[in-house]
Amino acid sequence: MTRAPLKMPGDTNERVKLILAGPKDTGKTCLANYLGNLTPKLTATSRPTIGVRIVEFERTGLKLVKQKGIQKDGKVLVELWDVSGDKNFQACWPAICKDAQGLLLVFNPDSRNAEKDIEFWYKSFNPKIKDSCILVLGHHKDEEATKKPTKLRKCYTNF
Repeated sequence: MTRAPLKMPGDTNERVKLILAGPKDTGKTCLANYLGNLTPKLTATSRPTIGVRIVEFERTGLKLVKQKGIQKDGKVLVELWDVSGDKNFQACWPAICKDAQGLLLVFNPDSRNAEKDIEFWYKSFNPKIKDSCILVLGHHKDEEATKKPTKLRKCYTNF
């Protein structure tokens, strides 16, 4: 199966491909479902993603700033690529990253390995996404989590 290119000739809508990546059991699929309006609220129940899952949705009424500062109201078509946290799929990551404009890096703030997780996933995905924007999200998948702020080294605030 071949997918349509992100921008079709004559298409006036903006299209964005975002990668949602991070370790297993951090709630990436829950976030994807919520952002794509597939669920009304964040839930802690989901099945592990096998390989990748694509959630497509649109957002309207946004102020879009194009090159040269031109601003317009618009509709954005979003492809949110929910990547499995299983490192067995690592060979697929370069193909998944093709044409991506951004990375949502999710980690569990309650994990003792949070900094190592962020570093591994950042190094694995950032070089593959050209001119990308990166957002690092600490997500408590479990509702009974401590919800204490996680302190990360200063270097992670300057990606």
